[in-house]
Amino acid sequence: MLDNIVLAAGKIFAWSYVILMLVIITQVVLRYGFNHGMVVLEELQWHLYAIGVMFGVSYAQVTNSHIRVDLIHMRLSRRAQRLWEIFGILFLMFPFIYVVFDASLPFVYDSWRINESSASPTGLPYRWLIKSVIPLSFGLLFIAGLSRLIRDVKGLIKGE
Repeated sequence: MLDNIVLAAGKIFAWSYVILMLVIITQVVLRYGFNHGMVVLEELQWHLYAIGVMFGVSYAQVTNSHIRVDLIHMRLSRRAQRLWEIFGILFLMFPFIYVVFDASLPFVYDSWRINESSASPTGLPYRWLIKSVIPLSFGLLFIAGLSRLIRDVKGLIKGE
């Protein structure tokens, strides 16, 4: 169930890369074809890339497609692998998520409170929207980690 939430969000946010490609192509055509670049498109590129990466991390966690160093992991028994994963989730992943989530809330709140926008007059308004991606994506990463933790604990109990 938790996996399905993350998978659905991942599939939705993956579209940010399609939109990103269209924005980049538009910016290149405008800049080199018509000698008219747009700051708003440059900023939109950064925002779309950030959305794809930040939410993509959770998707990679659930689908086990993230990069890992298998030098130790691949030599362990399945039980030891599960214990290793549980240790990593509880003592590395969850504390990291907490620190980033907690530190991002005042950052987002201050941006929202002053209705922060781009420093450029022709840039994007509502900077707090993109800053909100930080706690939201780390919340989703917590769900992905919790799902993995539950799966590994169940596997240990069942002896799989």
